[in-house]
Amino acid sequence: MFGIKKLAYQFGRAVGYTDPTALPQQVQARCQDCEGYREALVEACEAMLQIMQGNPAFTPPVNSAQHCECPKGTAPSEMFDKSLESVKGFWHDEEYEDLKRTLLRSKEDLELAQEELKKGENMFRKRTVKKANEKYEADLRALESFLTGTIPGQKIEHLKEIEAMMSEIQSYHEWVSSYCSPLASYKVTQPPNL
Repeated sequence: MFGIKKLAYQFGRAVGYTDPTALPQQVQARCQDCEGYREALVEACEAMLQIMQGNPAFTPPVNSAQHCECPKGTAPSEMFDKSLESVKGFWHDEEYEDLKRTLLRSKEDLELAQEELKKGENMFRKRTVKKANEKYEADLRALESFLTGTIPGQKIEHLKEIEAMMSEIQSYHEWVSSYCSPLASYKVTQPPNL
């Protein structure tokens, strides 16, 4: 396909002559679920960081420098390295966004080929539509397999990581409580002149 025809087609779509690219409803729902899960994951990480901070008023962004105490010789981010490594793809949109972008691009190519076929049928245009349709179906299957196969497994892993982090935070607070409880029962004698 020549660049001028593609540009004219894109311009026509922008102005509104043809329908905009739309994914199947089931895929759209799964994509929205994935994006909502990413936002919930960021909120959970922010909540855990707020619990661990010495100053609760200071809440830095999730994937930035942290100012909480850590074991000697380690950086605060090393405490979260294992957990954050498994969720890094959600912040950087690596695999999911690439699959979605590829699917949208192949859908546009399919629509463009179908528009060309409407202008006049010949073997070359039919072959172009067939190849574009095969590519679209393959990209759609790849995105669906990611959304149905990879995401649920990652959700289970993230749940385990969050539970481990919360039990660590709970044990820390229990230790501090047991350490401070003798101080609570300690009575200071009041000076006689007060």
